[in-house]
Amino acid sequence: MTPWYTSALKDSLISKRLSSVLDLTRWASAVLVLLYHVRLNVIVQEPMILNELRSAWLHWFYIVTDCGAQAVICFFVLSGFLVGGSTVIEIRKGVFNVQRYFINRASRIYVVLLPALIIGYALDVYRVSALGLSTAGGETPASYQSTTFLANILSLQGFVSPTLGSNIPLWSLAFEVWFYILWPFLLSLFWMNSKRIAVIMSVVTIFTIVLMMAKNHSFASSFIIWLMGASTRVLRIRLIVKPVLAWLVALSIAIIYPTMTPLFGIFTSQILGFTICIALLSTRNSQMQTPIPGAAEYKRLANYSYSLYLVHVPMLHFFLAITSGRRSVALELQPIGWQPLAWGALVLSVIFAYSFVFGRIFERNTPQMKRILQRSYHFIRR
Repeated sequence: MTPWYTSALKDSLISKRLSSVLDLTRWASAVLVLLYHVRLNVIVQEPMILNELRSAWLHWFYIVTDCGAQAVICFFVLSGFLVGGSTVIEIRKGVFNVQRYFINRASRIYVVLLPALIIGYALDVYRVSALGLSTAGGETPASYQSTTFLANILSLQGFVSPTLGSNIPLWSLAFEVWFYILWPFLLSLFWMNSKRIAVIMSVVTIFTIVLMMAKNHSFASSFIIWLMGASTRVLRIRLIVKPVLAWLVALSIAIIYPTMTPLFGIFTSQILGFTICIALLSTRNSQMQTPIPGAAEYKRLANYSYSLYLVHVPMLHFFLAITSGRRSVALELQPIGWQPLAWGALVLSVIFAYSFVFGRIFERNTPQMKRILQRSYHFIRR
């Protein structure tokens, strides 16, 4: 009898259609995070809108631009699906190589992270020295200390230090990096030759997870979402047959996410993550395997989604502060007239251009960095 996982592994291959959907989802999630931060710093919060300006379309504008948290949840699912799921597949096929795994992860993360930290820190420091300390990204004097810089390099922000400067999105990157580190060792019993060492590594990994949960209670919830994504890669079930319907369900949950949170608390994020997993399963198992329209463009855009996510906040705060001459970067404009539209369009244009140039210089060279790390590893092993 064929083991269940043999068929599951065959079904876990990423088709052209699924690949294009993943690209679109990655890019859209990065843009939603950007839109959330731009709206937060340009226009007043919805409760502060003047009564005579309130309308249905404006309410929907706030709903769409308030999906930053939902987009991060989507990132966790996609990361688990692509990285965690691939690890399971390689282990079941007997081809998992831990050195290759960490070289791939390190090159992917640090070729963008290191310059993003340095440039973002420089922008923040210049802004603070010119205009004074702001609370733009929850920043404090501690967020500019050298120990904070080192902690962010080691992805310990949110555990032992704040995020660097005003770059608040770095919290989720720390989670993802630790998911990458812990995942293969959590599965060590399935790939390590020495079962004794594997047991020790499993125990150490579980202890580390418990310790990190104690340091940051959000870690457990986010890890569960990531594990959902990893499981989705090898599951054979399909709860919703039509992909369009499945994605509409996920989108609907994302829209009503803020109203669900008071009812379901921390489980709201798991509910949204679960619906995204259902949509991925539906897409993967669909008979339609051709790429979606615009697939080539989505792929090009997705290749810069990591850069956009990491660099947009320091540039946003720097640009708004320097152009407005205000220490408090939030413009807090009422949504009327040409000013909020002009400011929004200008800020988005600057950030997109900056992220594209940054990505061309750094993120595009990830394969070269991977080769350098591989050669360095083989040289050390000699």
